[in-house]
Amino acid sequence: MRHQLNSLLILLALAVFGACKPSIPRHVIQPADMEDILFDYHVADAMANQIMDSTRIYNSVLYKLAVLKKHGVTEAEFDSSMVYYTRHADKLHEIYERLAERMGNEAMALGADVGSVNRYNVENGEAANVWIGERCYTFIPQAPYNKVSFELPVDTSYHQGDRIVMDFDTQFLYQEGMRDGVAILAVRFANDSVATRLMHMSSDTHYSMEIYDDKSLGIKGVRGMFYLNRDRNATQTTLKVMVLNKIRVIRVHEAERQKRKALSEEAKRDSAHREEGRPGGPPPNDPQGRPLPPDDRRPDEPPVDRPIEDGDHPAPPPPHHPSGPVPHPLKSHGTPPPPPGGRPLPRE
Repeated sequence: MRHQLNSLLILLALAVFGACKPSIPRHVIQPADMEDILFDYHVADAMANQIMDSTRIYNSVLYKLAVLKKHGVTEAEFDSSMVYYTRHADKLHEIYERLAERMGNEAMALGADVGSVNRYNVENGEAANVWIGERCYTFIPQAPYNKVSFELPVDTSYHQGDRIVMDFDTQFLYQEGMRDGVAILAVRFANDSVATRLMHMSSDTHYSMEIYDDKSLGIKGVRGMFYLNRDRNATQTTLKVMVLNKIRVIRVHEAERQKRKALSEEAKRDSAHREEGRPGGPPPNDPQGRPLPPDDRRPDEPPVDRPIEDGDHPAPPPPHHPSGPVPHPLKSHGTPPPPPGGRPLPRE
């Protein structure tokens, strides 16, 4: 009996704690619905930004109003819900974490490149992705959700003369205010000197930054930070979100890359030379750009006739005479005609 009473008290306590758990007020757009609205909001904003003229801001407002109409939400309801979520930044951050993953999947379905760094060959050991953090982060102006710092481990796989490349895609969801995201990349070398790169982001695009160990000192540490600046002139309860997606940090063995590149170019030149000298290959050209007849014919092979083209000046053909001696202009068969005076010319 006492055991049953204890079990009943435990269930009652759980029920009380569950009832005390804060929930989303009814007048606020619920998280799942807000996620759908914000997704369409992002698509509308991207469509408006495709039109780079004086109507861009006007079209952006129209597209976003169409999104609210699609979901049956008024502008006042959306704004009041954003006030609530802005004051409860943890709930807003959860929505945007799901939204960022959804937007990334949508971009890949539309043919976006999974690997942002295309110019480095990761498969042959020339480069490697050393990023160990999340592939996607969501930022809002309120702390602690406005920044992320990172530090990457460095081991013997790093070589002197390596290049460190960090790249990522950005997406902004802003109702108003200035977009200002910041990315910082810092590399410490073996002599404790530090090279730093800082970049501001303000548009939906791809960004890349790099640091090169051009003095072959060796890399001792790699660290950095992402953060979203707060626009003090904008309303604090409006939508302001930055999403970083497909984050990668590529360590490139630059010396091996340059050596492989030189060998590839040399192989291409050798192949082109062999192709020009190969029988049946492309013949060389004359000064006018016309192909010359091949000079690798066999001794018993007749020359190849080439049709006369514009600009050619063929030699005139030699005069043709019938067989036999050329007759003298005064010698002919029979008697020559008399001259005008009536006296015949003497025969020779």
